[in-house]
Amino acid sequence: MHHQFWREIRQDYHKLYILCKKMDKHISFLVLISYMHNIFFLCIQLYNSLRERKGVAESTYFVFSFSFLVSRIIAVSMYGAWLHDEARKPMEYLYNVPTEYYCTEISRLIDQMYTSPVGITGSGFFIVTRNFLLQMAGTIVTFELMLFQFAPLDSKNRAYNRSISCI
Repeated sequence: MHHQFWREIRQDYHKLYILCKKMDKHISFLVLISYMHNIFFLCIQLYNSLRERKGVAESTYFVFSFSFLVSRIIAVSMYGAWLHDEARKPMEYLYNVPTEYYCTEISRLIDQMYTSPVGITGSGFFIVTRNFLLQMAGTIVTFELMLFQFAPLDSKNRAYNRSISCI
């Protein structure tokens, strides 16, 4: 391919990048609120998972609501990461361009794709990628471990008796 072809490809990519940024500007706050809402309720569900359930209906409700919440978070994250994955896909082809056809426009296109990532963001705090899903899971596990460590003891599990006082 000649030099002009790669310039047009790079300019088209830049136009798509601008379009994605405009779209993200309008929905990024909703994405942030959605993730905060989902993470909050997931932490509540995990914390309440230690509580004893009375009856089949309560146990069934907990299992279905927890599985629905986890599947919703995974689905939203995977569909959000799909845009980022598709935007990075041409880089593997650009890296494999033969040396005799390599030009400065290809180099500029690779730099543009690498330095300005395309994806859905949460008000600029994070970009929804597959790695973000793993980071979010690690953060939730850390938060839950802190909650379990600092949570008050149940009355059944107390190591001391309140009726006996030391003088």
